[in-house]
Amino acid sequence: MLEISSDLHYGIFKRTNDWGSYLMLRKIKDYYKTDLTLANSQIDKLRSELEQVSLFLDERDRTELFKLTTELVGNKVQKVRVTGD
Repeated sequence: MLEISSDLHYGIFKRTNDWGSYLMLRKIKDYYKTDLTLANSQIDKLRSELEQVSLFLDERDRTELFKLTTELVGNKVQKVRVTGD
């Protein structure tokens, strides 16, 4: 299981406004209401958007995000379920 920590979530969605340009990030923004399942091309799109938004994050958040995005590469992950609190 992969998890976006609350600190990373805050870094992406509160410390920067840049996430609003990305479709998949807009879908997972609300930490409390999200219930979304992604497959194949959607996972690639999410990974790409996370990589792009990492340019706007501090070093600690970039490091955590890099670990997460490397887990989303290739055929290792076939489905992603985003579940809120």
